[in-house]
Amino acid sequence: MSNEGGFKLRELVRLHHRHLVRFVSAIVGNAQTAEDIAQDVYLKFSTRNVDATTVDYPKTYLFTAARNAAIDHTERLRTEQRHREWREDLSKVVSLAPTPEAQIHSQQRLQRMATALNELPAACREAFVLNKLQGLDHRVIAQRLGISVSMVEKHVMRALGHCRDRLREEEV
Repeated sequence: MSNEGGFKLRELVRLHHRHLVRFVSAIVGNAQTAEDIAQDVYLKFSTRNVDATTVDYPKTYLFTAARNAAIDHTERLRTEQRHREWREDLSKVVSLAPTPEAQIHSQQRLQRMATALNELPAACREAFVLNKLQGLDHRVIAQRLGISVSMVEKHVMRALGHCRDRLREEEV
């Protein structure tokens, strides 16, 4: 036990104020903020009205409380800064919705695709639609259309090639 006992913890804050502020200032990097934190520690100890003799190492207790308050303050500032940055970043995000030009381009591309598909023979077009748009596998399509699996594969490949070629012609 230290010989600083016999008085209230708040008196200990007053006694070591200058050293406490310097100590806290080294943590937070700002003398005015350090003064504010030291004042907060004083107020905290004032409301407790605890006798320093009830604490084994009052000076250590005081500086630990000040260090914790300084760290809490620093973390609070960091959190506030991250939230500010996040809000700023969020405000800079461009809408992910397609532009009207992109929507028109997509509609035109779909129209060209539909035109290209309509140029194909019915069995070829149907095999492609069943596979690519309805998600059926080649075996099921073959059974449905009454053709072989290899013929379904040929139809799908022919339709893909035809649509790709037609879209390229249109875009050039």
